[in-house]
Amino acid sequence: MLDLLQDGETLTERTARDRLARVPEIDLYALLGPPDPVDADPALINAALYRRLLPALRAAFDLVFVDTPVAELHHTTFTELILPEADAILVPVEPDRVTLEGARSWLRAITTPQHSRGGGVDPQKLSLILNRARADVDCGPEDVMDLLPGWRFAGVVPDDRERMQAVSNRRLGGLHADPELEATLFDVLRVVTADPVFETATPSANARHGRWRRLLTGSE
Repeated sequence: MLDLLQDGETLTERTARDRLARVPEIDLYALLGPPDPVDADPALINAALYRRLLPALRAAFDLVFVDTPVAELHHTTFTELILPEADAILVPVEPDRVTLEGARSWLRAITTPQHSRGGGVDPQKLSLILNRARADVDCGPEDVMDLLPGWRFAGVVPDDRERMQAVSNRRLGGLHADPELEATLFDVLRVVTADPVFETATPSANARHGRWRRLLTGSE
């Protein structure tokens, strides 16, 4: 992103694939921020710049994911880019009750009527996912739904030592999802994107609960 800015180049649908970093194993393209936080001058790298680049990214790719900063109502990249521009917002929550109570307050804040620091988000844009879930923690998928009633719950991603090691060793491209996790990720993408390519038979509540148990414990 900093190179594009310094070169004075306009990102277009034609140049997007040439100028973005690529992980060929999973056909992932990424527009990276400055590697040194000192270079991330908010006067240059900000929501206005992202919004200039979004049309080219939308034209070049089927799906554009933005890994947001901390989703605070006072963070301008979030309030001036994500809230107004996103077609869908996936909200990861972790399995502890303090975090879930904070998430509940945040969800209420961003869906209240519009004010100077954001808000007014359509609740239908939001989907929750339980991330780093563990069977040995007294806070499972049912607890999340009990603590956050009324919000759409898209799925569960288990805590996994192999994936954590892969992140630490920068070898995410070599990972492959097992069938249960792959099915869960397809469910999440179906909910978030409404794209027919992810359509499968919608699982029943019992089937989803069975999948969560298998993901977390390796058994029925």
